[in-house]
Amino acid sequence: MRLSRADLVLALVSVSAAAVLTVFGRFGWPELLFFTVMLTSLTLLSREVWRAHRREQELRQEALRVVRIRPDDVAAEAVRDERRRLSEDIAAELRGMLTQVRHEAVHSEDAGATARSIHRHARLASSELRRLLGLLRTSESVRGEVRPAPVGAFTGRAGRDRALAGAAGALALVESIAYPRAEGRELDWWSVALTVAVAVTVLGRTISPVLMAVAAAGLVGLGAVSGHGVTGGFWMLLTATGLFWATVGVSGAPTLRSCAGLLFAATLTTSTWVSDQENAVATTLVVCALLAVAVVVRAERARAHRALHVVARHRSSIAEAAAAAVEADRAAYAREIHDSVSHAVGLIAMQAGAAEVSARRCPQAALSALALIAAAAADALADLDRMHPDASLRTRTVDDFEALFARIRAAGTPVTITGLDHLPATRSDVAYRILQEALTNVVRHGAGAPAHVRLAVDPASVMITVEDGGPGPRQPSEQGFGLVGLAERVRQTGGNFRAGAGAGGRGFVVEATLPATQTGVW
Repeated sequence: MRLSRADLVLALVSVSAAAVLTVFGRFGWPELLFFTVMLTSLTLLSREVWRAHRREQELRQEALRVVRIRPDDVAAEAVRDERRRLSEDIAAELRGMLTQVRHEAVHSEDAGATARSIHRHARLASSELRRLLGLLRTSESVRGEVRPAPVGAFTGRAGRDRALAGAAGALALVESIAYPRAEGRELDWWSVALTVAVAVTVLGRTISPVLMAVAAAGLVGLGAVSGHGVTGGFWMLLTATGLFWATVGVSGAPTLRSCAGLLFAATLTTSTWVSDQENAVATTLVVCALLAVAVVVRAERARAHRALHVVARHRSSIAEAAAAAVEADRAAYAREIHDSVSHAVGLIAMQAGAAEVSARRCPQAALSALALIAAAAADALADLDRMHPDASLRTRTVDDFEALFARIRAAGTPVTITGLDHLPATRSDVAYRILQEALTNVVRHGAGAPAHVRLAVDPASVMITVEDGGPGPRQPSEQGFGLVGLAERVRQTGGNFRAGAGAGGRGFVVEATLPATQTGVW
């Protein structure tokens, strides 16, 4: 037990009550001492029972509160917080680069110099993009480590045990000498030694409670059998309380531990009836009271432990759900960053190179390239804004698709489209991302080859095909990060994805089949 300021106040009240009882009963100082110790002990033990009960009630209320928390709600909030952090921190440098590119493209005075500057920005943005994608693809979750118990906690308990053993031993020494002399009996030094030895067994109650309780019982029994009985006194309150608390009062303790405490209690009361019958009734009542308090505290602690286990288990499931949701959202954010910014950076780099080459001999073509750069940067910035969790979501429209096709054509890649008018609104966002990534790849790797976009819609599915007439992949199974991300995105909707060489090994084909109705996680 730990003494607080409230405990000291209660002890002071008990001392006052004992003094009043002694005065009104016209008792002497021995009775005053007896009443003081007994009332103080009873008050402090009652306080400990109240603490255990209050702790159990608090944990039960906490368990009820935590159980009402839905893991899905916590996971959704964690995803919003993580998405907000990513949008405000991770993409800040990309946003700054794109803003600078757009500003330079719009306010250009020297097309050649502007193109060279934008080209440098594009290279930096491409490098930053690869770094961010690497970070986002690497889980930031830190696995918990099993840590040993703090040394300070054990040291604190050991210090309290030493203080308790010192007080019990000193009190036992004084009482085992003073009581026989006060009663005119001859002093029995074997009895004194056994009494002190029993009292100080409380020293090891934290390290080895079973051994200490059995040792105390053995010493008490030895005194009774040998005729050198242990002298009763107030020291029993300290020793018995300490050992009972460490054995019988521990929730979830092994049966052997509880039996050791009960053995000490039984031996102590039995030996008192054998060697000190005058105080046997009082000793028995005190021991039974201490045992009862220990049992009540044990029950309260057991209920508190169960409530704590419920809280810990539910919090663990909530944390796992939130971690899984955040990790999945990081992967989704990586896909969105790649789909939007990579497309823009690729076009910006190509158009900046074209503007730099044509700045002298064809200024108008360079200005057109800069205009396309400004539009691509603006579109990428808008996509970054859309990815913020507080942004209002807007479904892609036909105008968005036409703007995408216009940028691809302006980059030198002819595009033909069929079936766009039949695309359901529920699939416009994923279709836009598929076309954006596939057409950007044509611009980068198709060497100016034309691209053909076909959308086939029926009541059950939406099939999107992008085919170009370029040289095809350098390796039969070559797929970059963007295609891998698209495959993940399509599979999450319940669809199928394929990308590879076209017929005869020429060109490149991207095919995605999506369910017509909205499914999956975005």
